[in-house]
Amino acid sequence: MNVLFLTERFPWPLDDGGNIRTFRLLEALATDYQVTMVAHHRADLPIALMQTGVADLAAIEMIRPPSRLGSWFQIVWSGVLCGRSIFVSKNYSPAMLRRAKELYSTGQFELVYFNHLDTACYLEPLDCLPAVFDSHNCLSEMANERAQDATGLAAILWRAEAKRLAAAEAAVVSHSSMTLACSVQEKQLFSKLSSSGRIEVIPNGTDAPNSVAVHRFAATGRLLFVGAMDYRPNVDAVIWFCREILPRIRAKVPEASFDIVGRSPTASVQRLAKLSNVRVVGSVEDVSSWYADADLAVIPLRMGGGTRLKAVEAMALGCPIVSTKKGIEGIEAIDEVHLRIADEPIAFANAAVGLLRNSSERRKISAAGREFAEAFNWEKLQTQFRTIVKLGILPTLRDSTRQEKT
Repeated sequence: MNVLFLTERFPWPLDDGGNIRTFRLLEALATDYQVTMVAHHRADLPIALMQTGVADLAAIEMIRPPSRLGSWFQIVWSGVLCGRSIFVSKNYSPAMLRRAKELYSTGQFELVYFNHLDTACYLEPLDCLPAVFDSHNCLSEMANERAQDATGLAAILWRAEAKRLAAAEAAVVSHSSMTLACSVQEKQLFSKLSSSGRIEVIPNGTDAPNSVAVHRFAATGRLLFVGAMDYRPNVDAVIWFCREILPRIRAKVPEASFDIVGRSPTASVQRLAKLSNVRVVGSVEDVSSWYADADLAVIPLRMGGGTRLKAVEAMALGCPIVSTKKGIEGIEAIDEVHLRIADEPIAFANAAVGLLRNSSERRKISAAGREFAEAFNWEKLQTQFRTIVKLGILPTLRDSTRQEKT
């Protein structure tokens, strides 16, 4: 089977959860099928570097992304005048759609894979089946969360965007042969949007070496957050943590420090480095050593969707976690067993202090978390995905072939 794989964002380097998920599922498809990937190239990276890890998996078609002027035109024309989602309009690429049409019209592709909603908007003009839509997130729910946090005109605009995203997601889920959701919760959200679509859960995974306990249990009071620091939910999380939670922790554990690790920290995140015992590290080549040296991983998320890769990663590396409920959404980890869960600043700080002062409890949480994370190993998830494609997609191909012959 030949697969046409469309992605707005090129899945390399593996410097955030979205790229890792895209790369691992592309890798799984390439194990069984011939894949051609059409993607935008990143202006900040040489094409040769981007192709380093992907060239062995797929034939690569690089498309120049829309210019800023072109993106603003699409926002004004499609998003404002035509009432479509601003997010979808911003990332709409006539060049990508044109190339996808040219490739699909050759008749050599039996399956089209749409990565993210911004490429899935090409499903209708391509008129292609079967098609797989990997959602990554339920964007309409994320927009609803933004609307709830906003006030005045911003709240009105976010509610309007949430409705437009819901309409776009409902159409894509209904017309796709299969939609991939990152969690049971997001599967339920998509099911409410479309009762006719087939939805399968493939959570985000980890490549962390959970066969070896990496965590060193050094009693240093080091707290760690790992995530892409240009992603708004992560930015909100670390700012909230520094303002509302860290001072409460340091009142009881004065030596406590906080490391923020992740690419592209925004200006608001960089300003946190002015606080005492807070380091904004930026991108690192390997996060495992940071987890090894930390006493706790903190996940103070208050918004966002998907499966929490940072939680699974920390567990697999043996680092105990304190998280909000939102921070572990999409995984069925149990409070007091696999981690500590707290949503309010005082409760979050108390949970962190309790673990910082109790090394035996940290070891217990670490062992339970590592065992729990084994289910999120990418090799296992890739096997699950390959099985879903074989059982869910290939039979539809055989049925369509029989219909053509008759």
